[in-house]
Amino acid sequence: FGAPTTTGAGPNYTHVWESGKDVLAFMAQQKKFADDLYKNTRGLCVDTLAFNLTKESGYPKATLGTKLRDEADTDTVVSGTVADPFTLLRAPAATPFVKCNGSAAPATAFTFNYGNALERFDPLNGTAYPDSLDPGDPQISGSFTIRYVDDTYDVLAAAETAQPWEFGWTIDANKSLSFLLNSVIINKAPTPVNSRGRLNKTYNISPEQTDDAPAVTVTLKNDVAGYPPPPPPPPPPPP
Repeated sequence: FGAPTTTGAGPNYTHVWESGKDVLAFMAQQKKFADDLYKNTRGLCVDTLAFNLTKESGYPKATLGTKLRDEADTDTVVSGTVADPFTLLRAPAATPFVKCNGSAAPATAFTFNYGNALERFDPLNGTAYPDSLDPGDPQISGSFTIRYVDDTYDVLAAAETAQPWEFGWTIDANKSLSFLLNSVIINKAPTPVNSRGRLNKTYNISPEQTDDAPAVTVTLKNDVAGYPPPPPPPPPPPP
């Protein structure tokens, strides 16, 4: 999502990201395959993000899809400290929330998929590496499942009435992660008969950007002072 806007004072900070940014963060990554074999990845950028919210044990999981500029073998480990995951703030996976137009939605499952539509910029410059990975128009989709009790969402789908949706996780008032989909169209869906006396219905959703708001606004509250943008990707090695 690019660089955030950060407000607040320690230990309570609020970081806000918006979709559709032209400049994204590039990173370097090293993977260890053996004691004397490492692979260094440069120009690594996150292209896709996916969540599948259900009540389950453990902690929330996100699936990331990445693209990179180049990779090289090395026998030297880079400097740096890997964060201990057990010291990080993590909300239980069993406590996500989903809201429609500010009110709790009776969802039993919720999926969210976001893509930056990264494209390689490949000028004929004498090297085998792209100059950059450029973001395109965001590709956003999702779905939610409810126990069917009335036609509330059928009416919204039939009228193509845009509504704001929000999902995320909350630890307390100063520690949370939320994704606000500012304008969402619910797609029409059939009503299946799942079992006697019970109907579970799944709707696909189409989040969109408007003239007044981005398609997605991400808000993270924690005790981290800021997330400065990383430096730009390094130039490719000489041919």
